[in-house]
Amino acid sequence: MAQYDESVEDDALLDLDGSAGEEEDVKCCGGCFQDFYYAMKPEAEDRLNPVSAEAYRLILNYQGRYGDEQEDDEFLEEELKVRQDFAKNKVRWFGTFCRDFWIFMRNHYPPTEIIFSHPLFPVARWEFHVIFLLDICFSLWIAGIVTDTTACIACDQGCQDEASCEESEEDSLFGTSQVTKVPVWQFCCLWQCLGITWIVDNLTIQIGSVKFSLGELLICIVLGYLYMVLFFHLMHCNRYQHGSSEDRHRAKRIGYSTIIMLGIVLVVWCLPVTIVKIVYQGGLHLLGALLVTAGVSKLGTWFFEFFIKYSIFVCAFYRQSPGDDEDPGTPQERAFHTTAEEYHEFVDNWKPNAAE
Repeated sequence: MAQYDESVEDDALLDLDGSAGEEEDVKCCGGCFQDFYYAMKPEAEDRLNPVSAEAYRLILNYQGRYGDEQEDDEFLEEELKVRQDFAKNKVRWFGTFCRDFWIFMRNHYPPTEIIFSHPLFPVARWEFHVIFLLDICFSLWIAGIVTDTTACIACDQGCQDEASCEESEEDSLFGTSQVTKVPVWQFCCLWQCLGITWIVDNLTIQIGSVKFSLGELLICIVLGYLYMVLFFHLMHCNRYQHGSSEDRHRAKRIGYSTIIMLGIVLVVWCLPVTIVKIVYQGGLHLLGALLVTAGVSKLGTWFFEFFIKYSIFVCAFYRQSPGDDEDPGTPQERAFHTTAEEYHEFVDNWKPNAAE
């Protein structure tokens, strides 16, 4: 049976002196910086983390609910229950807004999940690394498509086999002076039929003699976000976290197979062909435009995704907040195995000798 090494746990921590219940939500910014500080430190012996398997074991034992699950050949009972609560999108761990927001973002936001993701989160950290690398490749490919579209626009190339890439006097960012070869008309026709040409050509702003295409950023940001959602859920396998280890492994194999096939097509064919095509049409200058578009759009995607995740967290946090007289219910009715309120109750009454 797999064992969980608590030494790798690096979440926000609390002293077991009853001070946990005295935290105030109004101290938001300071609390968040404190949580980040704790996240970078190893776990101390006199601290207990509500997101750790040890905390789950102690709380469930304190409530007389430990040992009510069948054994799993991959995880201990407390480890499995942490994973299951993650899979059910539990966001209230401490019960304070900023600390719980940090826990949520470290497992659901690309720039942080590749470094700070929880060891028991359904998606392993190495899986986040693979998704992140493929995300970079995907962003470069989409940036290559929109860059190729600008070349088609510059040469007035569409679904006809006649185009001209003569030098233009207009000094624009994606002007005809950057294109030395006529784009392949089949690709230009495809971008036109998909509506990419219209978006890139019409959603633009011009500052002086320089034209900026908002359509390029819009396409890259939207498709980049949809990519992250798709690949994240392929690896998450929420519904299978409550099944047997065979069910989890079967779901993982399906996710791995899908990602491997898409990754091979992307890395071996789509991206190299696009880059070679861009270099052939406009040399390093047009390749530079591709890299700039990919970099700016990726930052825009993370900015956009941050507000999406923030909105999701806010809704989930207040939806999971208990009412004044709300009863967590029987084990079959409970939404989560433990709650933030049960954690604080345990911390206030915890006696190390009795808990052990």
